Formats: sequence, C-alpha cells, structure tokens
Amino acid sequence: MIQGGQHPNLHILPESKVIRVIFDESSPPRAVGVEYKPNSHCQPSLSLSKPVHKTIKANKLVVVSAGALGSPQVLERSGVGSPEVLKKAGVERVVADVPGVGENYQDHHLILYPYKTSLPERETIDALLSGRRDFMKAIEEKDPILGWNAIG
Repeated sequence: MIQGGQHPNLHILPESKVIRVIFDESSPPRAVGVEYKPNSHCQPSLSLSKPVHKTIKANKLVVVSAGALGSPQVLERSGVGSPEVLKKAGVERVVADVPGVGENYQDHHLILYPYKTSLPERETIDALLSGRRDFMKAIEEKDPILGWNAIG
C-alpha cells in the first residue's frame, strides 16, 4: 500500500502527461529520466502561465507503462522507433532504431465489466457507453471523462 510508507522511492504524479523518456548519450543509450507536464485541465483556473515541463531523474529504472496506445506514443516521442516515422514526426534524435514500435496494432482484446454503483452519473462512463451522453458533444466540450480508462 502506497500510503503505508513502504515505498519511499515511489512518487505518483496524477493528472500529468509524459512528454518523453530522457536518454543519456552512452552507447547503447540508457533511459535516465522522464520529462512531463501537469495536465492543464487540473491547474487552477486563475493560472496566469502555461504548465511548465518538468524532469524527473531515475536512479535505477524507467518504466514506460502507458497502455497499448500510449506506450508507443511515448517511445516514439522519445526517439525509439522507425527512423522514417520519427523524422516525419519531427523527432530530432533517434535513440533506438526499432521499426516495430507503434506498428501492427491488431489483436487488442476488449472486455467491459458491468457493475452496479452508487456513484453519480458524472462519475462513471456508463452514460457515454449506453448512448445517454452524446459522444460528439463530449468531444466538443472537451469532457475529461473521455480520458478515463475504464476498459480492462
């Protein structure tokens, strides 16, 4: 349990977006940290400046665990992937020539778990999945619910 203090080296930054993994100049390159920025939707409404990119350095290990769609995006922004794709995307430094990153996304299983809850409608994605909430309207309104991961 995180609250128990048994993992003092684990820091969780909710409502943040990973920009890229930072690699050193060694050969082969080694992941040494992460660049991120706070999610602008979760900043004070009176904030007078844009969210600043921040860097966290790792002592031992950097783990990329952003799901089947997010992990390839983070890796490619970091310079890991097909050099041709990275060049077209404006990535300046190719860290590792790995042409398979982000390719052949086919066999991703989808399981929806039905459940009963006492949460209000705005606290679940049920209205979106059932059609009671218009998906296009949610996109227009930049509804944060669209970023929720409720699929296992």
